[in-house]
Amino acid sequence: MKSETLTLETPEKIVFTYNIAQLGTRAAAYVIDCLIQAGIFIVLFFLVGLNLFAVNKDDFDDNTLYYMAVVYILMFLFQWGYFLFFEALMNGQTPGKKACHIRVIDIKGDHLDFQSLVIRNLLRAADSIPFPFFNILGGLVAILQKESRRLGDLVSGTIVVEDNGFNLKEPDFETCLSMRPNQMFARPSAKERLSEKDLYILRRFLNDKNSMTEEAYERTAAAIASKLKERYRLENVENLSDLTIIEEMYKAHTDEN
Repeated sequence: MKSETLTLETPEKIVFTYNIAQLGTRAAAYVIDCLIQAGIFIVLFFLVGLNLFAVNKDDFDDNTLYYMAVVYILMFLFQWGYFLFFEALMNGQTPGKKACHIRVIDIKGDHLDFQSLVIRNLLRAADSIPFPFFNILGGLVAILQKESRRLGDLVSGTIVVEDNGFNLKEPDFETCLSMRPNQMFARPSAKERLSEKDLYILRRFLNDKNSMTEEAYERTAAAIASKLKERYRLENVENLSDLTIIEEMYKAHTDEN
């Protein structure tokens, strides 16, 4: 029986629950991406491809296999590069996935790294057996696999889930922060900001800290504060509690000023 949800626990012992993307939704996203690719490829063909075939007919007949091989390789590289480029740029999404509100994540809850995306998309060639550009084998594997993962997902350790879309401007629950006269940490630059998932972990901890056991509270607070100190190279914070560091870093990220 197929799983409909996926539960992940982060190193900070925060639990996330995702809905696994349905095959129909994934197929719709793939069709949208294919249509976008087709449009781009048609434009490139008229801009570049016609020059490739603008040769003497006799020369073309002598080199038909060569030209066909070049075109096929370019098509493969284009399709592979399209998915890799957008999934790396858009944190596990392509235009099609974004339109269908799904994304690729690491099945262990770790950061989705570039190497995993490379492996995942290289195996599209295997997923397309026996018909290029049609994920026949990949679809069959996904149907038989309880978490609907195709070959590329199984090898790279990824899974496609519904996009939760944690919204920091309109949080899904209130976070009560201690009011202090001055903000201790400056607002990080766009490049240095925590991801939405990381900020959700901070908000979840701040919201649930009073209901946690003392041991769980201290362990989780220490783990989160340690990562914040390391990431932002925080100095002169020895006199600050782990909770204060977490609260102040959260305020630095969400402050609108």
